[in-house]
Formats: sequence, structure tokens, C-alpha cells
Amino acid sequence: MYNEQSKQNASTKQTQYHIENHLFKIINLGKVEESIEYYDTVVLKYINDNHTSKTCLRATKIKLIIIITILTYKLTKNMEEPRHLVNMKISYINSIEQSDSLSNIVYIGKTAIKEFSEYVKINDNTISNKSIQDAITYINKHYESQITLEEVSDYVHLSKNHFCNLFKKHTGYCFSKYLNIVRINQSKLLLKDTTMPLIDIALTVGFNNQTYFSSTFKNITGFTPSNYRNQ
Repeated sequence: MYNEQSKQNASTKQTQYHIENHLFKIINLGKVEESIEYYDTVVLKYINDNHTSKTCLRATKIKLIIIITILTYKLTKNMEEPRHLVNMKISYINSIEQSDSLSNIVYIGKTAIKEFSEYVKINDNTISNKSIQDAITYINKHYESQITLEEVSDYVHLSKNHFCNLFKKHTGYCFSKYLNIVRINQSKLLLKDTTMPLIDIALTVGFNNQTYFSSTFKNITGFTPSNYRNQ
């Protein structure tokens, strides 16, 4: 009986390992929607395997913290400047630790997976189209100014419509969504590293007003800027 139980536990752990490893691979490819869907598989399986445990809430917290920690390590081990992802890890782990709701913990984990995979996707250096590479470089250099779709498409010598189609094809995002993600990623560093007022941060990274900045931040990260700063 004991040996059978031990074999079953070993088999469960091995299955969980393969599932989690596949999740890491999907995220590393920047497949946002697929990562989110597979995350549900990982977490639901873990909860189902532990649903009879009185410590299910704590066990799920630990599991998600381990996943986020390993994921951060895998994504940053070859990075020259990993600070942004490390800050993301710390913020999400703190949020998980502070929550007493299983459903909220699962939601926080899903938001983390989404943000990590989006980060990979938006920082993809393997885009083959030279015009889109140049456009991304231009956006990263000028995100704090009021750059427009027309400005960037002119810079790469493409018509606006053709540029929009190419940009979505190669990045998976429309121009405005990509620009907002770049700006929000930069604002996170300022939220964590400075005491600048929200309005100043909004203006610094290219938003016209604090209201739009805050709503965009919440839409992309799942947190308000103030909540993110205080984590």
C-alpha cells in the first residue's frame, strides 16, 4: 500500500513537472494567449490534485511562487539588464502572499503569466522584417514623445495601412497597443525606483494625462499604478 502510494505521488510530481516545463517553453516563445490557456491547465490540475488538503490555499501560493521564481530565472539568466523582470517577480509574489482568496491567487498568477509572456513577445529580437525592426527601435527610443502611427510608418517608408498590417503580423499587436505596453513597462521602473507623483510618471513615459495612464496601466497589468508601487 505504501509503495503504491509512493509510486502514485512520484507519477503525479513527474506529470506536474512536464506540464510546468511546457508552460515555461510557451512563455519563452512569447505565445501570450497559449500561455494563459495552458496556465489554467497547470493550476487547475494542481488544485484538483490538492483539493482535499486543508492547506490547499498555502500549497497553491507556494506552487505559484515557485513557478514565477523559476520563470524569472529562466528569462533573465542571459539578460544584461534583468531589473524589470525581477521587479515584476517581487510584485507578483508579494500580491500572492498578501491574498487570502484562492480565486484571487489564481487570477494574480494568470496576470503574471500574461505579463511575462507579453514581455518576451515585445522584446523579441528575432523579427525578420527590417522595416518592423526599425519601427520597434524607433518606438523604444521615442516612446516618451507623442509619436504617432503616421510618424513611424513614414520613418520606415511604408504606407500607413501596409505598416499596420506588417506590424500586427510580426509583433502580434496593433501599433497603439505595442506603444502602450512599452510605456507601461517603463512606468513600472519609475514606480518602483522613484517617488515621482503619478502625473509626472504619466507625462514622462508619454501619456497626456494621469487618468488615461492609470486606466491603461490597470488594463495591461491588472493593478492600479498605486497598488503596483505599494506591493
